[in-house]
Amino acid sequence: MKVLVSREPFAPGCNVFCIFRRGLKTSAVRPRGSPGAREKRRGTSVRNVGPERRSGTSVGRNVGTSVGLSPSGPTEPGCDCDPTGQLAAYELLVDDLAQDRGQVEPAPGFDAAAWRFEGGAYRQDADLQEDRDDASFVVLDEPADDVLVEVTAASTGIVGDLRQVFVTARASSTGDDYEAVACGIELDLRDEREPTTSIGILSGPPSSVVTSQRTTREYDGVDIDQEFDIRMELAGDELTCQVTTDGETTFVQGGGFGGSAGAIGFHTRESNALYRDLRVCGLPSP
Repeated sequence: MKVLVSREPFAPGCNVFCIFRRGLKTSAVRPRGSPGAREKRRGTSVRNVGPERRSGTSVGRNVGTSVGLSPSGPTEPGCDCDPTGQLAAYELLVDDLAQDRGQVEPAPGFDAAAWRFEGGAYRQDADLQEDRDDASFVVLDEPADDVLVEVTAASTGIVGDLRQVFVTARASSTGDDYEAVACGIELDLRDEREPTTSIGILSGPPSSVVTSQRTTREYDGVDIDQEFDIRMELAGDELTCQVTTDGETTFVQGGGFGGSAGAIGFHTRESNALYRDLRVCGLPSP
């Protein structure tokens, strides 16, 4: 069932990104600082995600504006730009992904040749193969924990019976073992299901990634090359995933997604894809 959601989540008079900036990469598309910005700490790429998970999920839909990001209110300075609740967030990265600025790279263990910048977007355009997964990580100064991620995406080619186009968070890869929290769209023809907005945990070696703890909600689907927006909010062990196509949004929510801070990234399975207009914000701990 379609649900119409406002595409104007920020209150009048607020900065369009409604953020308390700290640690914005200087090569980002909008390299704007703040007098209160904290000094960036250098860190390594993300490698650790804790194994502890808790069960329990729920699905739902929202009519009106986008869901509140911090129902209990901010824990540090910020501006109140979300009509449904105060949002104190700090911008980690804004990149239109139109060209290579060194801020996205293939994840260890996955095919490095699968990804390229072309046509104003970051594209996974490897040869389509059944059971093939591809992943990329966003380069940040330090691992990210509670985050808001927004990006525009499209599926540009499909094959097989489990097609996925995801945004990921708290992701890690040693080259032999991969794990990530995922949000996006999928079509699972193994169960003859309709297209869904989905969340779950991706894990396993890059050659055989599996999806577990999946929660889904049906939507009308997208055509090849049809763009859609993904909005992922991960706070504590709670995950909210929104997918918007032609102004209509479905969302799914779930719990039990606790774990260590990790990478933000992109993940595809049995699907070519493009990503553009990426924004990553850190959220205060719930």
